Amino acid sequence: MKPNANRVTADQAEANAEAITRLYTAGADSLRNCGVDDFAHGSRIAGFAEEIARLESVFENLPVKLGPDSLAKVRRVAAEYDREAILTLAALVRHNCSRFAVTHLFALLPLEDRKLRTRLAERAIRASWSVDTLSRHIRVARNDRRAASGRRPHVPADPKQILLVLEELAIKWLRFTRRAFADKANRPPRRLLERIRSADAAVESVHLGILKALKRPPSEGTAQGRAEGKSARPSSASGRTR
Repeated sequence: MKPNANRVTADQAEANAEAITRLYTAGADSLRNCGVDDFAHGSRIAGFAEEIARLESVFENLPVKLGPDSLAKVRRVAAEYDREAILTLAALVRHNCSRFAVTHLFALLPLEDRKLRTRLAERAIRASWSVDTLSRHIRVARNDRRAASGRRPHVPADPKQILLVLEELAIKWLRFTRRAFADKANRPPRRLLERIRSADAAVESVHLGILKALKRPPSEGTAQGRAEGKSARPSSASGRTR
């Protein structure tokens, strides 16, 4: 097993594996009790409520809080996997001290290709990916055009607060691109990299404009700040004690 700071303790990995197995068992039980068509049309809400109450009385400490959406996912896991496959994943989670848990299983459900889903699950377990990392790999596999946009951003009412938020976004962009492409192996095709570098320059220009508007000196993270920092330092010769 390769060292990985993302790995969890053996006890946590055991808890994750047990939760995955327990989730599957509950889903399989629900499928046996209620067929796929039992929640159709007008009986859907009432059927879900009754089945949730039944499962909660049969299974203690379910790994997810049951509602109509989560129950549908639990049942889908049981429909998409057999018990042997679930036990194999659980064993991998234990062996790799992986953070892979029921939320990872739910994230994999949109993948219709079962072989691809299994390969991604095994990679996620062995590398102990977070749900976000797994979701990015799923988007690549599905050739999604863009990442999920999520909720609309909160825009502060105060103009200075808006500039502070914009500054945070600029710093995040610059830190990410510098770190991501420091290794040549991670760099995209040359033309795209050139555009990213141009964007870096534009974002840094915006950052400097924000600092000027806020009447703050350039930080050491900006090119101007680094240059001013170097010019302000005494030379090695003049700094020596004679």
